[in-house]
Parts: sequence; structure tokens; C-alpha cells
Amino acid sequence: MFDNITFCNLLKTLPDDIIRENIIPYTLEFQPKHLCDDIKSYYLAKTYLYELYYNKWNHIFYYEDNADINWLSNDMLGFFNENIATMNGYTDNHLKKWRRLFFFQDKSDLVIIDFLNNYKCRNCIKDVNLQLGVLTQTEREEFIEFVKE
Repeated sequence: MFDNITFCNLLKTLPDDIIRENIIPYTLEFQPKHLCDDIKSYYLAKTYLYELYYNKWNHIFYYEDNADINWLSNDMLGFFNENIATMNGYTDNHLKKWRRLFFFQDKSDLVIIDFLNNYKCRNCIKDVNLQLGVLTQTEREEFIEFVKE
């Protein structure tokens, strides 16, 4: 994946006419309503969950950096895997959610599992953001109800 600096440097290598005629027109198009609704749902769910977990865990684990985000990441993993510990394997439903990403659509379960085993716990904030992005609007609402209980 590109970071912002690498992406900006890559854009600078493109000819001006390619940017003007092939890239900029796409930035001016309206986005489909379902996409805009999904982005709004993502933002609202993320804002709500970050605040909920901060208020719940920050005072209990005040000595631990990002305790709230760590717990949120852990609870999301439980939600994805239908409350089955991942040491017992990933559920079909869990893998199905990840397969929504374009990169994983044609990949085997083993490729997805390898990604999950190597990606987890590197950065819980990125982990939470990615998992929230994989969920549908309905699943985000279900997750919020799941953590309220």
C-alpha cells in the first residue's frame, strides 16, 4: 500500500494531460447514493464506537496506551468470528466478510488467513478502521448493538 508521500510522488510522474483528461473528471462526478450512505455509516459508527470505548476503558486501563482501541479491535474480531476464538480457526462467515475486498475476491481461504495472521495486532487503529470498512451498514449497526449488550 502507498503512503501519502509515495502517492503524491507517483502522481508527479504522470503527464499533465493524463491528470487533466483522465483523473480530474472522475473527481468531479457525483458518487452513487449507496456509496455516500456507506461512507456516512462508516463515519458515524467509527465516531460512536471510538467515543464509547474511550469512555468505557480509558479510565480503567489508564496506564495502558490505546486500551480503548485495543478492546475495540478485540471485540470486532469476536464479532467477525461469531464469538469463536480465532485460535480455533476462522469461521466461514469471517472469511466471507474479508472476501468483499477486491484483493481477496479470487483468493483462497489460506491466503486470507495468512493475511489475517500477519496483519493483526500491528496497529489496532488501522485494524479497527479496516474492519469497520469491510462491514456493511447493517453489520455496523449489529456490531454496535453487540457491544452495547
